Amino acid sequence: MYLNLFLGSAFFAAVLSTAIVVVLGLQLWHGVVLCWLIASAMMLGRVAWLAAEGRLEFGRP
Repeated sequence: MYLNLFLGSAFFAAVLSTAIVVVLGLQLWHGVVLCWLIASAMMLGRVAWLAAEGRLEFGRP
């Protein structure tokens, strides 16, 4: 009986820790994607601003 209880609790702990790791991984991934989207929007906004001012020159570093 104690062995079944131990194996059950170990299995439950393994499932719970796996679920926590998966959820934290998804949260981290969403954070990375969100930061990337914000950075891309800021970069495109800057490019659009320079193009509107006529200071954007292609072909020059």
